[in-house]
Amino acid sequence: MSDRVVTRNDQGRTITVQTGDAIVLRIEENLSTGYNWDIAAESGPVLALQHSEHVAATGGLMGCSGMRLLHFVAQAPGSQPIRLQLRRPWDPPNQAIDQFSVTVVVN
Repeated sequence: MSDRVVTRNDQGRTITVQTGDAIVLRIEENLSTGYNWDIAAESGPVLALQHSEHVAATGGLMGCSGMRLLHFVAQAPGSQPIRLQLRRPWDPPNQAIDQFSVTVVVN
């Protein structure tokens, strides 16, 4: 079992892991703007979202950006996308200001 870190640089890519591996998605997020990463596609038979957390930037200054960390575990062989939308909680999904997606293949 190993951890695979996925970042903004992996946008649009296909990531291959083994059953039981952990996938940690790290993407910049600034909650003080009102926008946060919303998970458009999260859990399924292949991947399970374990937890999601915002980690503030070091220094703890108000208004500073931080990171959204999404922890998934590969449960079964197959393929599943992870799709995120950067939007305010009250905005509809079609008003996202940014999107991120990767496809995870589990062997």
